[in-house]
Amino acid sequence: MKKFLALSLIGSSLLIGSNPAKADYDVFGYQYSGSSTTGNYIYGINTSTGARTLLTTRRFSDNSINGQPYISTNTGEIVFNTGTGSDKYEAYNWETNTWRFVTIQDPTETVQGDLNMVQRPTAAGGPSDGSIVLSNDGDNELIRVKDNEITAGGDSSATLIKKNTDGTIQLGTDTNDIDVVADGLNIDGAAVITKNTDGSIQLGADGNDIDVVADGLNIDGTAVITKNADGTIQIGTDENDIDITSEGLAIDGEPLITKKANGELHIGKNSWITKEENGRQKVYAKDAAGNPIPIDYTNGTKLLINGRDVEQSINNVGALSAALTGLPTVPTDTTLACGLGTGTHGGDFAFSGGCASKVNDKLSINYAASMTMPGQDYAGDFEDTFSARAGFVWKLGKATKPTQISMKDKKVMETKIESLEKKNKAILSKNQKLENKLSILMARLEKIEKIALVESKSKNLAVYKHK
Repeated sequence: MKKFLALSLIGSSLLIGSNPAKADYDVFGYQYSGSSTTGNYIYGINTSTGARTLLTTRRFSDNSINGQPYISTNTGEIVFNTGTGSDKYEAYNWETNTWRFVTIQDPTETVQGDLNMVQRPTAAGGPSDGSIVLSNDGDNELIRVKDNEITAGGDSSATLIKKNTDGTIQLGTDTNDIDVVADGLNIDGAAVITKNTDGSIQLGADGNDIDVVADGLNIDGTAVITKNADGTIQIGTDENDIDITSEGLAIDGEPLITKKANGELHIGKNSWITKEENGRQKVYAKDAAGNPIPIDYTNGTKLLINGRDVEQSINNVGALSAALTGLPTVPTDTTLACGLGTGTHGGDFAFSGGCASKVNDKLSINYAASMTMPGQDYAGDFEDTFSARAGFVWKLGKATKPTQISMKDKKVMETKIESLEKKNKAILSKNQKLENKLSILMARLEKIEKIALVESKSKNLAVYKHK
């Protein structure tokens, strides 16, 4: 009789409530196939359309079911009490289409009759106060929804969301909450976002707030960002502001960066200008009247091109050239002449070395190199500090020697000069002897004159006395 009742129960269609999991069905059902080999059919049923979907078949132990199956609120499985006795259960996971056996432990108490299983309330419903409880395992409460409040963890004081009697929405507990009020948002009772009666949006309390007004943004009542009537954006107050215009950026009314309609980019009032044109980036400057003016890099700022100091490079060129000019180009008295030189320009120094070679009377070649002093900043690579030259001199036309003599003629001339010098010395010696003799004669003559003068005076005195 018991087996017959079980078969009768299996023979009737039984619907088991379930949360919708698939679009094809929202509840489950099982029905005996009429075959002890096949056992039972397990269906997914769509209560809206009445369509049933065969999920699987199952021949239970003893081909019987005791009591009604239920759905585990923890795993979502359909659990059947099967076989003789009440300690054997078979659970069907309809998501993975798998089965497993569940054995209930024997009780330690003295009991009679079969174990009757009672399904725990599903994810929603159950508490006597009419609230809805959401749980992940049928035991630990996660969220409770009741009246105008949602709480967490089963603790009515742990408020998540609450609608207060004044119509405000409270997020969190009273001491640590966010309130959505009629005119904005408060945190712990202090205004954070407020829509004022004039339509402006206020962030923060009155003494320390940011206001989003119709024409911009204010901080503590002072304009920070303003959209003017002419469409410009003003940052700051009128006396100390930055203006974003259709052409660029201005500070206190003076242009800072301006892009003209012709593509020129101006920096400053009396502008430094740059413009891309014909594949080149042009750079120049103009004064307030639009006249070209020089660009002067001062106060120690260096102008570099490819990492090289332009001013220093110019000075180096002058120093290198000056150093090369001190070297021979055409030898005169010899067939080969070499030399060293140095030069300076603008405070930079260079040294050089080179030679000149006379191949014949008409052809001469020369070669030389110069280098700047090491240790310069931004001087570039080695080739930027090095200079060299090479050349030749080819005499054209008939050679003339108006002032030049050969080495042989030179030696003859030098011999004659030495001979003349010796003769000149002999003549000078003779002249010196004559001068000495003349001096002796002159001294003697002076003595004779003195004697004659004395005698003349004596005769004149004697004659005078005689008279």
